[in-house]
Amino acid sequence: MAGHGEVWVYAEEDWDELKEIGIELLSKGRELADGLDVQLCSILIGSKVKKHADILFEHGADKVYVCDKPSLEHYDTVKYAKVIEVLVEKYKPNIVLYGASTQGRDLAPRIASKLRVGLTADCTDLLIGDYKHTDGNQFKNILYQIRPAFGGNIIATIVSPKHRPQMATVREGVMPIPPKRMPLPCGCHCLIPRSSRPDSVQELCVVQVPGIYNGKHCGARQISRIDNGIA
Repeated sequence: MAGHGEVWVYAEEDWDELKEIGIELLSKGRELADGLDVQLCSILIGSKVKKHADILFEHGADKVYVCDKPSLEHYDTVKYAKVIEVLVEKYKPNIVLYGASTQGRDLAPRIASKLRVGLTADCTDLLIGDYKHTDGNQFKNILYQIRPAFGGNIIATIVSPKHRPQMATVREGVMPIPPKRMPLPCGCHCLIPRSSRPDSVQELCVVQVPGIYNGKHCGARQISRIDNGIA
């Protein structure tokens, strides 16, 4: 669908630690992003969480969206959902993945309802493929959301071809933790000034120059900080 691109992974943080599920999902996220030839991004929300961005970069994220505010120190469904809604509406990702944890199962349905998009819960696999709708329309590069159904007696493949982002929760421990990448070289830092409009999403971006990893050019590593007036 035109105008929608990146693959996003929600990086869950609790008690000053990243949960493994948000790192695990980077392995499948990388596979999906490479198949679509787009960037793989993480979403990191909380207080004093920016320091965790390097871990996400090391495990494959090309970009990390960070919302770091004291009022977000403890998980709050309404506040966290609002942050992701603002990001989605502004940057228009193609796919958003969440861990099927207590937090992920609470957060993802609220966002799906607000954005009026589909959500498949407890996926065990995710693939990219084409789909022909019953009305005859063909859809390219759709997310196949695969999960057990009917008590595990069958494996169902679910698609959301007409709405973006495509969203799914994935069970913990299903995806392997991706290996760490070699550190990329640090380079120039580009600061984007905050907007003077009080109702706008304000950003501070820190960009590191591309490097070489396993003989391939890596995309720029970027941190985007948002602040949209959330209490």
